[in-house]
Amino acid sequence: MKEIGHREHRGHRGYKCKMRIDQTIERWFRQTADDINSANKPDEPEYELCASILPLAHNYSDAALLLLNSGKKLPAMAIIRVVAELTFRFIWCLSPNKRNENVNVRIQRWLKKSYEQEIRNLKKRLPSADGKEQERIAAAITYYESEAEKITSRSAGDLYGSLEDLTVNSPDNARKSLSWKNQLYPLLYTPFNQAVHPDLLVLFKLTKQTGNARMFGGDYDTVNINVLKIGCMSCVFNILAATRIVYDLDYQDIKKEYLEIKKQMKKE
Repeated sequence: MKEIGHREHRGHRGYKCKMRIDQTIERWFRQTADDINSANKPDEPEYELCASILPLAHNYSDAALLLLNSGKKLPAMAIIRVVAELTFRFIWCLSPNKRNENVNVRIQRWLKKSYEQEIRNLKKRLPSADGKEQERIAAAITYYESEAEKITSRSAGDLYGSLEDLTVNSPDNARKSLSWKNQLYPLLYTPFNQAVHPDLLVLFKLTKQTGNARMFGGDYDTVNINVLKIGCMSCVFNILAATRIVYDLDYQDIKKEYLEIKKQMKKE
């Protein structure tokens, strides 16, 4: 009876901790949104970027947590991978680099890359379009090409190349402390690629042989949901901490809470 009671206690504690992650992330987003609305900052690119990224990150992270609470690990991993890439792009925009580019230049480089990617996507669609749809796509291509030409800066490179461009020995200790590519990239980006680009290695993990019977699953059995939730929380923390730094808001409270939850989850 004691052993059963002990396992029940641990399960209940684990559930409370998982729910604490959900509730904490929600509170962080709402508090940060309230704080930046009260900051009365001017309409400058870095503030607009922060204000724009928060609702998207909130929406995606909330979706990932809902999926994890339903036991849908691979779909949640795919969403966390999207949030991770957004996190890296965001940090890249706001952090110093070897060229001493200001934030506005970084945003323009990202915008130019966005135009170029949209042009490529539209050109792929053009051959299969008919009539008015083809005219609409052709007009959109012309528009994006003209907008991209207005940006004199080169576009942002690939994600990893962009991260390599960060100044690791940054004089800005607050941003430096958020973590850099050697810590965040392998933690938040690479592990989730398999969910976005499922290959045979993924498919083989979903098949089990029991005697003469073959069992087919659509998800991972061995991946720990707590680990995935921490991955989601890590993305959210870095986005919100960077935002609070830009707005001259303290982020030490959320950092302390983030580290406490990570420590607690390791005990589960």
